[in-house]
Amino acid sequence: MTNFIEEFSFKDANHFSMFIEEKALEQKLSVIDTVIKFCDEHKLDPQEIAPFINRNLKEKLEAEFIDARMLPAYSQLEF
Repeated sequence: MTNFIEEFSFKDANHFSMFIEEKALEQKLSVIDTVIKFCDEHKLDPQEIAPFINRNLKEKLEAEFIDARMLPAYSQLEF
């Protein structure tokens, strides 16, 4: 597995996740599209970057997948 964190000078998973979120805003793309674009441009398999996605970015990706009906919505209990 390529250690792209070092290759692209990311300090850690949080730095990578912030980079993706900033690029999504700059390019007016969804976070999903930004991750896919990054992987395509750098010839990475999305599974290679999975360990470097922090919780915040994971939640944003999950929400976008649910909105796009690519993941089933789940109900949450309110307390």
